[in-house]
Amino acid sequence: MFKKTILIFSLFIFTTVSVLACKFTFIPSTVKVNSNGKATVKISVTCEHRTCQMGCKDITIDCKGVKILKNSGWIETEKKIFQNTLEIQLTETSGTIRVWRECSKHGISENTVKVVK
Repeated sequence: MFKKTILIFSLFIFTTVSVLACKFTFIPSTVKVNSNGKATVKISVTCEHRTCQMGCKDITIDCKGVKILKNSGWIETEKKIFQNTLEIQLTETSGTIRVWRECSKHGISENTVKVVK
């Protein structure tokens, strides 16, 4: 009985945590630059809180080995779903783009994509 209770409690905690945090996705999931070292990356964020008080201005994009040439800004494409399109240039042999934000209720939500030649 005790094991069953722990299992149910663990599943509840796992599903609650994954549902409450914002979810960041990259399209494509691995970025390969063209012969000029450039590529286009789409970032999508799904806000999981119904009453989220944080705006897209609170989202941070960190780059290593990558330079952002153009940033479309965050555009709401569906209810609670925002997208940002970046035109990038690889400045080293490989790089990463990390997108994150810190929620006062549920900590840091983040995702990272690798950029390669």
